[in-house]
Amino acid sequence: MDIMENLKDNNGGTIFLIGLSGAGKTTLAKLLVEKMQDLLYPCLLLDGCEMRAFNILGDCLGHDLESRKERMMNLTPIVEMVSAQGIVPIVAIIGQPPEARDYWRDNLSNYTEVYLHCGLKECVKRDNKHLYQDAFDHKMKDVIGVDLPFVEPKKSEIVLETSKFSPEELIEQLWSKLEELYWFKRFIALREAMMEGRMIV
Repeated sequence: MDIMENLKDNNGGTIFLIGLSGAGKTTLAKLLVEKMQDLLYPCLLLDGCEMRAFNILGDCLGHDLESRKERMMNLTPIVEMVSAQGIVPIVAIIGQPPEARDYWRDNLSNYTEVYLHCGLKECVKRDNKHLYQDAFDHKMKDVIGVDLPFVEPKKSEIVLETSKFSPEELIEQLWSKLEELYWFKRFIALREAMMEGRMIV
């Protein structure tokens, strides 16, 4: 088996950054992608806002919990397809309802959940889209954290307090914690072996 086939057969894992809108998911995901690309580690950003803008997960669906659940189920095969090619999917998404997270954990290779903990008050301060204010003013409904509950995860592999640290500090914390995970260490070793023309079995 050559190195590229080895890399594909040991396709690493999936990294999901979840949390309330405004918790810093997209910012941190982009920093993680940048760091991995600088090291020539194959990865792909799947951002919830961008996927919604391009109607990738179901343009006919609403924002109620059942619609959100269906949209999250639609995401699963996309993540699987990316991972099967030896590319690490980095998904930035609210991650509700919790049944979706359970499904990902049961069905995705080395599902790694990174919970960006940030209180609603701080998220409202950061809300340049006025999402929360529109919900408070009853101009918008089905907003997670306002009229729909945000059920905090209890099984996250990594938890980061995004209201207490800068993005630069958070990416260093995240990278350090990822390096402790067996699948991530093996993924890096396989990638480096491929670049050096070596074989890992």
